[in-house]
Amino acid sequence: MAFIPPHFLNTVVALGLPSQDGKIQYTATGFLYGSPTGATDESGNMRYHIFLVTNRHVFKDIFKNSDTLCARFNKPMNTGAHVYSIQKEESSLAVHSDVDVAVLGIDHNVLDSSGIEYSCFAGDTQAFRLEQALTKEISEGDGVFVLGFPLGQAGDERNYVIVRHGIIARIQDCLKGDARTFLIDSSIFPGNSGGPILLKPEISSIRGTKPNSQCVLIGMISSYLPYQEVAVSEQTGRRRMVFEENSGLGVVVPIDLIQETVDILVRKLELGESADSDTQGADWEVLLIRQPAGKGCSMTRVPVNPELLRWARERAGRAQEDLALRFKKLPDERIRLNIAESRTLSALRDALLPRLMLAGGCWTRTAKGKWNHC
Repeated sequence: MAFIPPHFLNTVVALGLPSQDGKIQYTATGFLYGSPTGATDESGNMRYHIFLVTNRHVFKDIFKNSDTLCARFNKPMNTGAHVYSIQKEESSLAVHSDVDVAVLGIDHNVLDSSGIEYSCFAGDTQAFRLEQALTKEISEGDGVFVLGFPLGQAGDERNYVIVRHGIIARIQDCLKGDARTFLIDSSIFPGNSGGPILLKPEISSIRGTKPNSQCVLIGMISSYLPYQEVAVSEQTGRRRMVFEENSGLGVVVPIDLIQETVDILVRKLELGESADSDTQGADWEVLLIRQPAGKGCSMTRVPVNPELLRWARERAGRAQEDLALRFKKLPDERIRLNIAESRTLSALRDALLPRLMLAGGCWTRTAKGKWNHC
């Protein structure tokens, strides 16, 4: 009997840096995540891009002290492990701007040629995003497993994953969009950073709720919440010393934000591999247009680069029913992005504007269709 599929243990990777004595000091955890490509092989099986996922602060902390990050993967049982060196200037790396996530592209051909025993979490079948967590009625009190290498306990010759258990302590605020992360109640220590969090399967549940029979990936541990007490001088009233302890609460980044970071890296790699011919050598602009019903249309002019253009096109392709996005190449080498008025306009604008390098300029259109600069 097993609660965790055995191959899940082969997704977990020990991360560290070389020490002065020539050995490797393992300080963090990572795991392999498979993002579906949408294409299938000859047998009809889904193809995946494979990524090494961990925390943004893991890369930052290791590269602060070394030019090399070491990632240890297992070989088949009794044949040891293989350590890959990732250089500081690695280009296939993406980090999330708001949360503690970093992803690195992995070439599975390299792993295969080295005889690595590995697996990955399939993002479409072995992971729950927030929408699925809502549907499955995942809630506070549900059991979880924490996988990783706390306190550098990664094994001498090969990775031996340490599994600890816990429960979801708070998730409703994340499910409702009021928080970007959720909390678990478990023992989290240095070295757990970047480790996968699995939902524990349960065969029973209280009446009126749904049982969960799947062990799936629901997020990645970022850190524990510290509890602090401050010693204050009775004579001066000043803070003299801060005592910090582990509160037992761990911060978890949900799958949705991991996938966002993966999407960023995929776009980055696509642009590096094949440039868009219609974006090279031309001075492009995106015109962000808002057209309230019965009023003139305001427009923001911004410069655009190939990556921004590709992102906007993909966004247009995924437009919701109540949101119209259209591109038009104008005679003066501009691209116009029309955004029809809708209840999702503000959300789109909030998503788009941070990516646009605002160059200034506001435009209005008169009733006769003439554009005027504000």
